[in-house]
Amino acid sequence: MFRFFVCFLPLLSLCAFSNAEPECGISEYPIPPTSHRIINGTLVKKGELPWVTAISIVFQSKRAFGCTGSIISRNHVLLAAHCCDDPYATYFIKFGTNDKNDEHAVNRLTTKVHLHNDYIEYKQHDIAILEFDGPLNYDENIRPICLKKTFNESESEKRALSSGFGAKKFFKCPPHGPCYTPPGASDGKLHRGSESFIPQQECDQKFQSQVNTTEFICAKGFNGTDTFKGDRGGPLSVKNPERSDGKVQWMQVGISSFGDSNYPIKLSAFTRVSLYCDWIAKTTKNAATCRD
Repeated sequence: MFRFFVCFLPLLSLCAFSNAEPECGISEYPIPPTSHRIINGTLVKKGELPWVTAISIVFQSKRAFGCTGSIISRNHVLLAAHCCDDPYATYFIKFGTNDKNDEHAVNRLTTKVHLHNDYIEYKQHDIAILEFDGPLNYDENIRPICLKKTFNESESEKRALSSGFGAKKFFKCPPHGPCYTPPGASDGKLHRGSESFIPQQECDQKFQSQVNTTEFICAKGFNGTDTFKGDRGGPLSVKNPERSDGKVQWMQVGISSFGDSNYPIKLSAFTRVSLYCDWIAKTTKNAATCRD
């Protein structure tokens, strides 16, 4: 009996460890500092950004890739509201992979869509949370990202990390009707890169006639890289400057919302996460909360 008890203790420890909540925003695979972005972006290795998810849409029995999202709890994914605002569509989420065509990825069916109450497409409060059928089991490929409670881009590092499953090559959409990704424009893989923050005045000049720019963070791709179709909903993240143990911890400050749609994007707008911390906490019943 005693021998059995001694042998059983390591198993208990292993189970406790596997069920423990991992630190948010920590990747087992450090991201090189010279990464670029999405169109002309750098391929993400599996597990490098374990919080990034691929969102697909089923409408009238047809399935298509939709947007990118980020894990904020075992039961919630954060993304842009315009990615999931069709009440007649069904949304599927793929976790733990760098390839949206990966047959071995973890899949979940969305059971509830939370759009911000004051959402107006591409204009205001472009933020949403998805709930799905069954909590996630965290591992090195599936982890949550941190949400930054306060953020001032003028006081932060000049660059941020963006990521998404969108097109890697620019293409034009027709003036009317649906816009489909042409063959060869997307490889179905997750890409990452750097964004440079844009002064508020320049953001106002570009987008003020369209939106309330105070709700958004404006940025542009570094070294000719940009966000595009399919990257929408994906996270814009910065390093935690308070971290002193040598680990890099990523904190989400933005959600890819919109940009210029029919020519290579000069500026992109990201929903400012810090404005919605109370809404996120309330919607997730404190399963996901912001931090400094």
